[in-house]
Amino acid sequence: MVKYFNSKNVKDCCGCRTCEQICVEKSITMISDKEGFLYPNIDETKCIGCNLCAKHCPMEYTFDKKEPIVSYACQIKDKETLKKSSSGGMFRLFADYYVRQGGLVVGCQWNEVFKAVITFAEIETELYKMQGSKYVSSDTGDTYSKVKNVLDRGREVLYTGTPCQIAGLKAFLQRDYEQLLTMDFLCHGVPSSKMFDASLDYLQKKHHVRIIDYRFRDKTQFGWGLCTAYDTDCKGTIYEKGEMNHYLYGFTRGYMNRYSCYQCPFTGIKRIADVTVADYWGGSKYHANISWQYGCSILLLNTEKAMSIFKDIEENVHCENSTIDNMAEQNGSLKEEHRADTIPKIRKTIYKQLYEEGFSKLADESLTTSKYKWKRMLYSMPRWLYRVGQKINSYRIKLKRYSIGL
Repeated sequence: MVKYFNSKNVKDCCGCRTCEQICVEKSITMISDKEGFLYPNIDETKCIGCNLCAKHCPMEYTFDKKEPIVSYACQIKDKETLKKSSSGGMFRLFADYYVRQGGLVVGCQWNEVFKAVITFAEIETELYKMQGSKYVSSDTGDTYSKVKNVLDRGREVLYTGTPCQIAGLKAFLQRDYEQLLTMDFLCHGVPSSKMFDASLDYLQKKHHVRIIDYRFRDKTQFGWGLCTAYDTDCKGTIYEKGEMNHYLYGFTRGYMNRYSCYQCPFTGIKRIADVTVADYWGGSKYHANISWQYGCSILLLNTEKAMSIFKDIEENVHCENSTIDNMAEQNGSLKEEHRADTIPKIRKTIYKQLYEEGFSKLADESLTTSKYKWKRMLYSMPRWLYRVGQKINSYRIKLKRYSIGL
């Protein structure tokens, strides 16, 4: 007989695999549901009733959350690294430091079939695969167990992931390791790999190509912002600005998230991780001395451990002091917890529509902006003409604000 271990609603589960990895009898197996999200199940013939799974569940565990000690607007100085990063390059800033110290870096990358997996890097050349955002549910695998073994041997580790994945690691370890640094980011929720796979299949059929690399946040054509780019086997690189990519359209609106994401207990100012990073959306009006073409990061140092390490690497980054209030203006998950009543109505039916009607119809009916055709024409303009239009629009907005006394 197989059942879910928690007495609470199964939708509270964040899919971190902590229960599976902590079970000494190996009675718990993570299984994908119909939507493609992982959930734990117990084989009662193996379970001995020790209750370790519930005791180590991050959704049940009590954490010592900390408010940031300092908050910065940051941008890595190395231009090539900056261009390949989603925002200001803070992951590489810390990751480079750890591998140079002989440490281990744990982060998310695509595997050979475009599944987002948490894996390990020990040299700098392995880190580039972990750069860039992966807006899809990632699999921690057995990384918690392996990281514990590494830590017990005294090796330095940087573990990066979503807030719930960091919470899962902390609940699994249930003790503080001086040589462990954790980094999370301001997460807006994650769709399933099933939805992303359907999106990839749709794009390959639409363009008659095979996709060989995929980047949610590419800066080549439009600079810092939301631009999806995918390399193909026969048509070069295809770029889709913001809402032109159907999957990204649904992601930014929270249509496809795991249910636990809508009531995430790990949002807000107080953090579980040592370091928190994010895009500093809207920060240009507060930090005029930073070049914003290739992006800027929010950097929150939440512990003395993070402060100490940052002192060793701050010469490699341009940073300015900022405030939580300024950062939170366009990063809602920093200032308030997600609530269950924020679930979009479409969330109840979107995965049903996916497996009953396919992604193509879903894209046309539910994942397309009403301004799709007009915006497609706009983004197909020559780059120099598009930039002129951006500048004109920027001046128009400034003039309008000035005229009304702002």
